[in-house]
Amino acid sequence: MSLTWLELQKLLRRRTARLALLLSVGYLLLGVLLTWQLMHGTPNTAYSGGYYVTTGHQFDGRSRMRWEYGQAAAARGPLTDERVRELAREWQGHWDVLDGLKGEEHMDYLDRNLQAHDDLFSLFWQVYQIPGAVRDRDLADGILAEERPFSEVFRDARQARLAEIGDRQDRAYFSAMAAQVQLPLQYDWVGTWRELTAQFGEFGMILAISLCIGLSPVFSMERQLRTDAVLLAGRHGRGRLARAKVQAALLYTLLLFGLCAGLFLGLQAFFFGLHGWDQPLQLIDPMAALPINVLQMEGLTFLYAAVTCFAL
Repeated sequence: MSLTWLELQKLLRRRTARLALLLSVGYLLLGVLLTWQLMHGTPNTAYSGGYYVTTGHQFDGRSRMRWEYGQAAAARGPLTDERVRELAREWQGHWDVLDGLKGEEHMDYLDRNLQAHDDLFSLFWQVYQIPGAVRDRDLADGILAEERPFSEVFRDARQARLAEIGDRQDRAYFSAMAAQVQLPLQYDWVGTWRELTAQFGEFGMILAISLCIGLSPVFSMERQLRTDAVLLAGRHGRGRLARAKVQAALLYTLLLFGLCAGLFLGLQAFFFGLHGWDQPLQLIDPMAALPINVLQMEGLTFLYAAVTCFAL
């Protein structure tokens, strides 16, 4: 163990290893935080020549996301057929009002009354297959025109997706998992978890790049220092030393992953909060077969990222 610790210290003293740590931490602290704060801020939209033009976003992403959570709270509860139709009628009423508004009044009303329901729009667009529907208003019309209850439409859409699985055993397995999803779905705002899912690919990419940079000198530093011949001629130069280097590389991977995952979760709690952690995964992806909540989904995602890092 002392040899492994010595190899880890040697690795951490290398400039490339420190650069990898700085790159990953800097990306999380600056890149992710600034992206969330800016890209999820209030849009600067102007009405010009009959069109709405978005010229950027305000630097208020954190407060904007919390405001959207407060606005979406009115739709919280079980998505029964009656509740879904009530929401569709409510949205139709808002669009009737919007038809009589122009310019900034139109955008202000849209932002205050409909923008916070993007989670539900995304969910219903994936469940309802409405021919020719291109606008959210068309979606509401299609929901009210549908004779089947929402739970049946939801179940049929999932069965159609499962039928696309070619292997019979896989299809049977995922069908059994899908049958465990409790209906009606309990809706609460999960916009933060949707954004985290979208951002996690970038997190994994920067982590992989950092590991490639940080671990590059594990077996090459002795050759660079011209001490490889001396070490290889020693009693344990080809056995214990090689194992110690591999173990040091694994410890470095654990250190980097733990640091990045901790920062990512800390930024998530600070920026978005943890509200909605117990909501079903199907609110993000209604076609998902696993009967788990969004927090369990994030845990599985981190586990997959950890296994991938160690596989590198």
